[in-house]
Amino acid sequence: MRKNISWNLVSKYRTELMGCSILGIILFHWYENCMIHGKSINFILHLFSLGNRFVEVFLILSGMGLYYSFKKQENIKTFYLRRITKLLPTYLILGIPYWIYFDCFLNKMNIGQVFIDISFISFITEGNRRFWFIGLILGLYLFFPIFYKIIYKNVNEWIGVGEILILYFLTTILIWKSSPTVYANIEVAWGRIPCFIVGIVLGKSIFEKKRIGLKTFLGIGIGLLGVFWGLKISEHVLITNIINRSLFGIVLGLIFLLILIIMMNALECFLIYEKFIRKILAFLGNITMEVYILHVAFRSIFDYPAEIGKYMILIGASILIAIPVNRIGKYIVNINRLRR
Repeated sequence: MRKNISWNLVSKYRTELMGCSILGIILFHWYENCMIHGKSINFILHLFSLGNRFVEVFLILSGMGLYYSFKKQENIKTFYLRRITKLLPTYLILGIPYWIYFDCFLNKMNIGQVFIDISFISFITEGNRRFWFIGLILGLYLFFPIFYKIIYKNVNEWIGVGEILILYFLTTILIWKSSPTVYANIEVAWGRIPCFIVGIVLGKSIFEKKRIGLKTFLGIGIGLLGVFWGLKISEHVLITNIINRSLFGIVLGLIFLLILIIMMNALECFLIYEKFIRKILAFLGNITMEVYILHVAFRSIFDYPAEIGKYMILIGASILIAIPVNRIGKYIVNINRLRR
């Protein structure tokens, strides 16, 4: 166990943190299933409702990881090829058969609907949120080099962050004013973009192995108080949504992230953690995207099961199928590397 906690621990535990993120999302989806079927919500399920904030943890980790990768190899073509071959084949391998089954067989629609759904057009036009997170990640990958250049062209990177966030909030207002329906459809993804931006900035702290000091905790504490105050006084729907989805998301994402790395650092000396828990988290962290897509697909096919036994079977099946799909994805990535 290290007494001095540094941001570099995020890099050290990144795979395990990804595993924690997918577990949090899985537990949140079980809470959501129980809500859909009108089940009584006990204290434990209320805790699971916080699991949706692990999306923010994942986005912060993604921003940090992309900074680290781009810093070592600032080649935009290579960057895009690596990201596309890492995510898109997995999504298409799982998404195409799912949408064909769901649209053409279950709902008797034509093949054109499959294209509309798999391309995320229906997410924007109809609010179809089935795989919204994949669409968000693809979009963030696309714009990452631009974000990176804006942030790090300044002497102080937070000036660049301010420029991006001002543009982001102005664009948010424009979307909301011009089409409230489109905004309502996409806000689950759109509202989380600032978390990714914060992750890019914190990537520098990981790269430079900066210490997590008192200023970090004070900043998060002030941010949390600011969010609560903002939610209390806000009387505008859009402002309330921005505070809750974006600002509260950043604060909670950072709180969860810090709690996890401090816990992992403290538990390293325990054999049960090193030999069992850490390996499970790392295993899940390596198949995060596959498990996410599969369990979301199975939820919709099997009517969002609320019974714990049925839900565990669903998750188990998702993990089992995720393993070979992950291997296929790695094979495609390796082929791309050999061609370069």
